[in-house]
Parts: sequence; C-alpha cells; structure tokens
Amino acid sequence: MLRIGDNPATWQATFMTTCWCLWNWRNKSIFEIGFQRPSNPILVIQKFTREIEDNTKLVHKSPHQKETIYIGCMRPPIG
Repeated sequence: MLRIGDNPATWQATFMTTCWCLWNWRNKSIFEIGFQRPSNPILVIQKFTREIEDNTKLVHKSPHQKETIYIGCMRPPIG
C-alpha cells in the first residue's frame, strides 16, 4: 500500500505520478516489443514521487529574478 501521509501536496504528487506511470507502462507494453513492467511498481512510484517533490522544493527555494527586456524595431532613417 502506498503511504501518502497527511500532506495534500504529497497525495497530489503520488496520484499524478501513479497515473502517469500506469499510462506510460501501458503504452510501452503496447508499442515496445519486450517491455516488462517493473516488478515492484509501488517502489518505482514512491521513488519518482520523492524526486518530483524534491525538485519542486528546490525550484520554490531559488529566488526568481526577472529581467524585463524590451524587444522592438525602429524605422530606418529616410534615404
């Protein structure tokens, strides 16, 4: 059984990862000859979920500095 915890973000990431993995494995089993589904899919899903959450935490910790760059053109001088 997947242990999700009390954090709703963890539940959402687990649900999203589970759906994506099931869809991906189904497509691979149909379109890739010799594809074998993981022997322990729960561990694969949990590992992938942790990776997503860790990457999300890193993205939210980094300061986002935005720089505005105006792009345009000027009419060339006459002549």
